[in-house]
Amino acid sequence: MKRISLLFSLLAVCMVTALYAQTAAPKPSAEMKKLNAFVGHFTYEGEGVPSPLGPARRYKGEVDVQIALKGFFAHCTGTEKDATGEMHFVEYWGYDSTNNTFYSNRYEDDDSNVYSEKFTINGSAVAVTGSALVNGKQYVTRRTENWAKDWSSATMKMEFSSDGKTWNPLLQQKFTKVKLAAKR
Repeated sequence: MKRISLLFSLLAVCMVTALYAQTAAPKPSAEMKKLNAFVGHFTYEGEGVPSPLGPARRYKGEVDVQIALKGFFAHCTGTEKDATGEMHFVEYWGYDSTNNTFYSNRYEDDDSNVYSEKFTINGSAVAVTGSALVNGKQYVTRRTENWAKDWSSATMKMEFSSDGKTWNPLLQQKFTKVKLAAKR
């Protein structure tokens, strides 16, 4: 009886293994290829207006964007500097095929700010909506990014709302893709 039970167990393991081997590995959605336009090293500069999210400021930054995790995500790391110091961030972008939208989550090392957003790409225009947890308070955000046709530069404007009805300007930025010197 033990031999029959063991035989059935081994047979079941072999069948599951065979079925798993025949199943194709999942692949990133075709939409994820749109994120390839953002791959590279960018510099940016911007200006923010005074708001509950922070004081008026001028700032500069750099961000690196790479496709990660077998093409299912884009991974961004960056550094931003203003008169008060330096801030670092990490951001992940993915695609939700159920809702036909991209999403991103950004984490900052200054006061643990967190941004969760959804975005669409229509030609060279990117429309973003989301939420921001800044200094322990939740805000609604939206922004538009207008990219050059070759994706080498962009302008961006961002607004925020405390109630989702009244929108206030927050910041505007300019991005430029930079070709890095080859490593020796």
